[in-house]
Amino acid sequence: MAAKRGAGVSVGDVVPRLTSTGQQAGFKVELRHGGLNAHRVLADPEFAILENKIEAQLARWDQMWTLKRDAEDKRARVQEGKAAAEQQAQDALAAISACEEILAHTLSVDDRVHWESLKDRRPFSRRSGKAKEIEYDPKSGEPLDVVPLK
Repeated sequence: MAAKRGAGVSVGDVVPRLTSTGQQAGFKVELRHGGLNAHRVLADPEFAILENKIEAQLARWDQMWTLKRDAEDKRARVQEGKAAAEQQAQDALAAISACEEILAHTLSVDDRVHWESLKDRRPFSRRSGKAKEIEYDPKSGEPLDVVPLK
């Protein structure tokens, strides 16, 4: 009954267990789980009970293996999260540095507004003719017509 199972589990042959006088006292089997680095020899006088012990031991190991894999997966996710956080921190520091460089650059540039240079100093000329008055509707306040002043 040598059987192989997944995740590095192997079940050896069921062999008779002998007493010191050479009489059969039951059965024994060797189990190994490579992933857990576990080894176990199970024995029982009755073959059916030995089979139940084997299945129970394999079920315990499967449960332990699942927990171990889940813990390793969680550790890997934490490491990935730490690496992503480190990258984001470096990106943020680079953005802060860029902002600080903008300030330093701006401080070295004279960017004052020279209001006097913007003023129009050309002579102002008035139009000839009479000024006009705008009439408004007393109810709506809207302009009605433009009429010349008298």
